[in-house]
Amino acid sequence: MFPFLSKFLRALKIFKNSFQNNSSIQNQDAKAISSTLSTPTSSLEPTVSNNSTSPSCKKERLCKYILNETTQDSFLFSLFISTNKIDDQVSQTGRNFISFLCKKANINTPLYDRISVVKQSKNTDLIVEINKNLIFLIEDKVDSVPNNFQLERYTTNIEKTYPQANIIKFYIKTGNISRSEYNKVKKEGYVLINRTELLAFLGSSQELFTSDESFQDFLTALKERQFHYENYQNIPIQKWRYLELQAFLIHLETYFSDLFWYSCWEHSTEERRVFNYADFGYKPWKHLTSHLRIKSWKNKNNYIPTIIRLDVCLKNPKKEDISEEERREYLEILKKTASNLNINIKEDFITNHTERGSTHVAKITFKPIKVDKNGTLNMEETLSYLKTVSQIL
Repeated sequence: MFPFLSKFLRALKIFKNSFQNNSSIQNQDAKAISSTLSTPTSSLEPTVSNNSTSPSCKKERLCKYILNETTQDSFLFSLFISTNKIDDQVSQTGRNFISFLCKKANINTPLYDRISVVKQSKNTDLIVEINKNLIFLIEDKVDSVPNNFQLERYTTNIEKTYPQANIIKFYIKTGNISRSEYNKVKKEGYVLINRTELLAFLGSSQELFTSDESFQDFLTALKERQFHYENYQNIPIQKWRYLELQAFLIHLETYFSDLFWYSCWEHSTEERRVFNYADFGYKPWKHLTSHLRIKSWKNKNNYIPTIIRLDVCLKNPKKEDISEEERREYLEILKKTASNLNINIKEDFITNHTERGSTHVAKITFKPIKVDKNGTLNMEETLSYLKTVSQIL
């Protein structure tokens, strides 16, 4: 009991000093740092389930591992800083990770003795300094996406701090990534490391960490997400969480070239709900644009059946408010074209407060996703239905 308490307090002291001084941390005890990673923190991310068909944490564990950007930062930090340990399997894995990143960036792995790692400096998640002339900027995400100009701002800040160094920017994403997010990351010159690539690297090292709970929990959390991504078509949609819905939307991107999906969270005193939006089928109308929207929502932390509906929306490219007269004029046109296709629509006026200049016009159905007899996704029928509905625009 007492050795464990001493180790835990020591880890807390390390973290406290790293945030207060915001200076390079070298040759710390990586195992002491990683021991804090299993500590639960507040998060929007659900804990790993005990579904017997998917990876799960040990049932006897008192506290389940929670994957969020705080625990992910800490895991990556401990992995980088472990390279400063001598003749240790953890050190070798850290060095292999640096080599893995260099290969992804198409540069040769430099010779080095020690590295320095800084957390949350210049608003970035991690800054890794190798031989003072090679800098890794690490921006890692779980479910969130970059804010407006966030990646560009980080680039400007680090170039001012290290004007003479070779700076390589990495974007590590363990959540699902949309086409629009992928394009934004590439546009800003970041090297993308997705969940599949990170899993492949960590999986090759897992035999060295059979007794390291923090490593195994992080790996299990990634495997859990990958399981839901790869098997969403085999899971009844009544049991879909946002992970399965996102996998479905990623699949839809291959059929609708203009599809843009994103997630956001609504907080209340009783629950946290995640919303997924997918806009596609854009058609010009006057100075506005009409489009279809798949909207889904549910309590993120349980298996209440996801509510999924299909709407018609109007958007103003200038992000100015849409008048009631314009909305009603378009609604009348919509009713006529929908009637010709035997599609029933219902007026639905909801201003989208997350994006100015966008408004709902009509509700089409609460069952846009077609299912087989066992309740699983019928992709062929779903695509056929969505393509038919898109003709009313």
